[in-house]
Amino acid sequence: MTDLGTLPGFPFSEGRDINKHGQVVGRAYFPNRAFFWENGTITDLGTLGGPFAFAVAINQGGQVVGGARTASFQLHAFVWENGGMNDLGALPGESASVARAINKRGQVAAIQHQRSTPDHSSATARQCPCQSSHSTLLSGRMAQ
Repeated sequence: MTDLGTLPGFPFSEGRDINKHGQVVGRAYFPNRAFFWENGTITDLGTLGGPFAFAVAINQGGQVVGGARTASFQLHAFVWENGGMNDLGALPGESASVARAINKRGQVAAIQHQRSTPDHSSATARQCPCQSSHSTLLSGRMAQ
């Protein structure tokens, strides 16, 4: 077992996913902050302009996904790659999204949240706004 440490100023951390290269992602808290750990170095992934972010998954290429608050306090799915966090947004009419998985091709699976609507599921693929080659599969809507 390896002690990952935590980000400066954060008392706790937890790893959420690890890839075959030993890269780990997770969150430091309180408040939540997404991190990337590799070879003893822990890196703060930043936010989408809001107060917090959390990392959920990493693929073999080192791309990280999770959720983060925007400056307007909306919860959006993100993909972090090449040192930057990209906002995957939410589908029209949706209030929030959180990325849950990313495969080796960079395709992202995310969950959407709607307010005041019946529970239902759907899946929609969309291109990431960062203009990378990965697409996002937004699915599994849940009423709040």
